[in-house]
Amino acid sequence: MTARVETRAEDGAMHIAVSGEIDLANAAAVEDQIREALSHSPETVSVDLTDLTYMDSAGIRILFTLASRLKPLRIMQKLSWHSTRPPADSSSYPDSNHSLRSNPKANDRLPAHGWRVRAGHG
Repeated sequence: MTARVETRAEDGAMHIAVSGEIDLANAAAVEDQIREALSHSPETVSVDLTDLTYMDSAGIRILFTLASRLKPLRIMQKLSWHSTRPPADSSSYPDSNHSLRSNPKANDRLPAHGWRVRAGHG
């Protein structure tokens, strides 16, 4: 599997876009690229998974590890992705920018780790 990490620094913010697929085989390389982007000491970090087509538990571990490193530094974090499958009860969301709870156990932990979670669906 292959993943691509694109980073862009702008006005104290680091924007990280991950596309492709993350699994155990490439998770270390993806994490290294994200860690390198954070060496610029950003004030905020946004991770865009819109073009990510697959992520196993190794990819999820990257997100939790990243949040664990940023939270004590008081660096604002934002995680966003695009879902082609609307949530089971989409009536509770006023528009397409919402917190997606497709996996309540995992997603309930993300805000506790400092992530602001936003998803769109289409």
